[in-house]
Amino acid sequence: MSYSQSFISKVRKKYKVRPYIDPKQEIIARADFIAEQILERKAQGAVVGISGGIDSAVVGGLVKIAIKNLNNDPNREYDYKFHSLYMPYGIRHDRDYALEMVEFLDPDEKYEMNMQPPVDILHEDILNKLGDRGVESHPFISFAAVAKNASLANLCRSENISRMMMATLNSWGLLTNSVVMGCHNAAEIFTFLGILWGTRCCDVAPLTDLSKRQISALASKLGVPEGVINRKPEGGLAVKNPKLTDEDIFGNGITYDEIDDFLEGKKLDVDVADRLMSMYAMRKRYGDREVETYIN
Repeated sequence: MSYSQSFISKVRKKYKVRPYIDPKQEIIARADFIAEQILERKAQGAVVGISGGIDSAVVGGLVKIAIKNLNNDPNREYDYKFHSLYMPYGIRHDRDYALEMVEFLDPDEKYEMNMQPPVDILHEDILNKLGDRGVESHPFISFAAVAKNASLANLCRSENISRMMMATLNSWGLLTNSVVMGCHNAAEIFTFLGILWGTRCCDVAPLTDLSKRQISALASKLGVPEGVINRKPEGGLAVKNPKLTDEDIFGNGITYDEIDDFLEGKKLDVDVADRLMSMYAMRKRYGDREVETYIN
């Protein structure tokens, strides 16, 4: 199926990604934005979930600058703090990247919390109570590559890892009076890669109008280690295949470079545009749901 240019342009405009940015200016503006949000909410800091990936590295770098700027004010109300949480499901294969990022960012408070015990307890309890009354298929499973060779039950557990992470971050934010930072970007939003009611449940999201390559440019300017910048992005939520990359999940040969070209308004081959729009249309049915309310 071929999609019209008007439809493609309409979809692209939703994400407000600019074709060019000045990384230095973007870092200053976004760190200022985070500081303003902390002040407006009368918070005492910010909490970031550190994964070892580039997005959380950049958000962590921006938060570090924002906290430093706030603490440089002699008339500040609080001693503001940067909290980081590393929340693996069990022992992750890319643990060293996460620990490297925590060391690089040097937050005021740093903790590790294993998501496997609470996720597994909840998951097994639900399955035991449900018994054989659950369904074996779902509209989502037909296009979620994360579910390749996995059951609907394992897909459910993968989603709940993300939701447990956000429950943890939001609990931490409440108990420390810290804003909860979101690390999702325009490319992830376009592909609906973030788990519904999971990774986007945050207070402040400073990367939502940036493509993946623009985030890489910010990371370079912030001094993020090259190993983190150059590694293939992966969510790490697929219990049966934890090394599955984001591009594996996209399927159909779609790459971040193609998504970034689309978001930045670059000219696309018809085949690339069709593959991107087909993925968008298919995933939108599940990933873009809103709460439906009855209005009399």
